[in-house]
Amino acid sequence: AGIVYVIFQKNRKIKLVSAAVLGPAAIVAVLLFTFPQVLPESAGLRRLFSLKDTNTQARLIQWQVAINGVKDFPVLGAGPNNYYFISNKYYNPEIWKYDREWFDKPHNYQLEILVTNGILGFAAYLGVIFAALWVLYKAFRAQVLGLLEACLLLAGFFAYQIQNFFVFDTVSAALAFYVFLGFVGFLWSELKEAPQLKTKSLPGKNGLAQAAVWVGLPLMLY
Repeated sequence: AGIVYVIFQKNRKIKLVSAAVLGPAAIVAVLLFTFPQVLPESAGLRRLFSLKDTNTQARLIQWQVAINGVKDFPVLGAGPNNYYFISNKYYNPEIWKYDREWFDKPHNYQLEILVTNGILGFAAYLGVIFAALWVLYKAFRAQVLGLLEACLLLAGFFAYQIQNFFVFDTVSAALAFYVFLGFVGFLWSELKEAPQLKTKSLPGKNGLAQAAVWVGLPLMLY
């Protein structure tokens, strides 16, 4: 999202400052992924950068199990909430070294959709994702959304998708995702009125709207 902000930022000074902040941050992230041992074991951040802990290793094995099950039901999948059937059939004893729990989810939501809903269901899910990104871009180009607003929404959307690589979807996360899709639907309807919006005060210029953002941001982070 930061890269998108730099690319589309028209103010040269802001663009340079943003790039100067983003560059070192990206370098630090790469170094932490390469050398996660520099972080103390007690630090919660270490879990974000280390992919060699037992928790991650168990998930990687479970991903292989899920991929093995895709070929059994390639088109329509094994059925929603039927992953336990695949997990039992292709159980890999190697996982016992890392996690002795019984897995009824592959702990990768994208893979879960592919194995339980098949290629057709997975294609539909990807269609929703790309359609949402396209609407965000169109809303930005039509000035229905400001650049910062679009990038914040993009950051939240990608954070949700990245966390889904390692977890199964939960009620709270899914609720946020569907609310986001509802907002995207609203943006789509607003695009039809975009020419008229240009003559009015744009979203983000209103003091009440800005206040809601700054009050809501710490609550969201909490």
